[in-house]
Amino acid sequence: MRRLIATLPGVAAAVMLVGCTGRQTKPAGQTLTVFLSRAEPATLCRMASAVNAARQAGPALWIVPAGAFEPGPATDLTDGEGAVRLLNAAGVDAVLLTPDWLDFGLTRLTQLVDMARFYVLSANVLDSTGRPLCHQFMVRRHEDIEVGLTGLWRDSLGRAQQAGGVRLAEPSFAAARTEALMRQRAGIVGALVAGPDSAPVWGFDFLAGAPSSGTVGLALAGGAARYDLRINDGVIVSAVPVRVEPEQMMPDSAVQAVSDSIDRTVEAFGGMTVTGQRGRMSADELTSSVVKGHLTSKQVDAWLYDSPLFRTGWDGAAIARRDLVTLLVEPQRPLLFELTEGELKLLSRGRGLTLQLGPGMVADRLSATRRYRVAVTRGFLARHPMPSARSLAFSPQPLWTIAADVLESWSSRR
Repeated sequence: MRRLIATLPGVAAAVMLVGCTGRQTKPAGQTLTVFLSRAEPATLCRMASAVNAARQAGPALWIVPAGAFEPGPATDLTDGEGAVRLLNAAGVDAVLLTPDWLDFGLTRLTQLVDMARFYVLSANVLDSTGRPLCHQFMVRRHEDIEVGLTGLWRDSLGRAQQAGGVRLAEPSFAAARTEALMRQRAGIVGALVAGPDSAPVWGFDFLAGAPSSGTVGLALAGGAARYDLRINDGVIVSAVPVRVEPEQMMPDSAVQAVSDSIDRTVEAFGGMTVTGQRGRMSADELTSSVVKGHLTSKQVDAWLYDSPLFRTGWDGAAIARRDLVTLLVEPQRPLLFELTEGELKLLSRGRGLTLQLGPGMVADRLSATRRYRVAVTRGFLARHPMPSARSLAFSPQPLWTIAADVLESWSSRR
């Protein structure tokens, strides 16, 4: 239960968290304002002003149904911490656990969830023991309104299968179970669901983030949205959309200051030199050097790829950390899985595939009783699904830091 009702710092004093013994009330003539937004830094800075003003007037909830991590150097160079810091500063109440959280691997995901002063919601993404991977639901009370909110992930792309130690419960089963739990604690209950496709009602009073028929739907069109939920006798009688234009708002000065601080940190850290001028290298040569260096570290037994890991070659100029993030096709964590000797031999003969083995390993002399750890990128696995892969997990390090370590070591020896 600790994860379900853990007290989060930074919540306004007027807003209280409801414990396991929370009572259900039926408010009359109340309005709950719900804000939805994307997580772009500029949007968060501007929306914070509108949300803070609304909270002064009455109960308000701010949720992020789309990805919390903007692709790019800021996310990669801070390993997700920059985005969490900004969401904390903005005062977001909850985000949906989306595939971009899983891309950090379970260890880093847990660290990021622990950093957060908001709820990371998902009722149907489970760990290896069958427990919710993050927060199953939240309950928020403001005066006479008690609202429960959960998150549900419909894994249409099979992304959960690419994260070792993760299981995906059937959404309808998880929804029914969690809806019943929330009903014991709140009069109004809803779910946060991502995706353009219409979602089932699942017994909730409202769905946020995806269109739905048969219940109150709070869709996010564009960067931000606002809905005023009119509640009478414990029932949502209407959801009035209110136009929100973040680009017309003044940024919240405190949130903007945090955003600027993150930008300066990323700029300084990203500008640190990995290696000085040592001659030109093609994308293929860079890929071979990084792969060989990673194999030499004994962290993996083999690398498998079908195209260079780098977008372009190196022109010989000094290369900084942010350059690596830009040069790599996928600077995020590689996927690691186990293959038998027979499976590795079969892959070594695959057309268009490059299998690079670790030092001293020869394809024809592999042990029939051993399983070998193989690294691939997520894009490779999407192009070449491998149902036989076992113990699928993300590398402890992002690929750009692996490349930085290898190039720094390689450069110092030249």
